Parts: sequence; structure tokens; C-alpha cells
Amino acid sequence: MAVYMISYDIKVKDSFEYKPLYEAIKGISGYWCWPLESVWFVDTTTLDANDIMERLRPFLTIKDKGGDVIIIRRCLKEGDG
Repeated sequence: MAVYMISYDIKVKDSFEYKPLYEAIKGISGYWCWPLESVWFVDTTTLDANDIMERLRPFLTIKDKGGDVIIIRRCLKEGDG
């Protein structure tokens, strides 16, 4: 199992539809946690950070500058790094 933290900053909040993004994040795994407004944790045995990004990319407007920002980071057990 691997736990990933997903954190995002949506730049144009007025027109952004959060529900599809939330459903996509929940669809990554049956095991997820949403402790803060823009922070999620998902537990998956089959996906890595690149796979997760590809699943979430259609719901974001990512540009070199001025677009939405997303961070996907694998969480390590204490003592693993």
C-alpha cells in the first residue's frame, strides 16, 4: 500500500466545479481522507503519483504560469526517509 497526499490550489474559484474533482479523487481508491479544504490523502496499491496526476488532469486548468497547481506526494512511514 502507498498513501499519497494530494494538495491543490484552484486559481479561478468562481467558475470551478469542485464536485467532479472530489469524485475523481475519491475514485482513486476506496480509502481516502479529506482533512483540510484543499488536502486529501488516498491509499492505493495500484497507482503511483503519475497515474494519479493523469486521472486528475482533466479536472484542472494547468498552465506553465497562472493555472491551477497540484502537488501529489507519496507519504513515507516514519524512518523510511
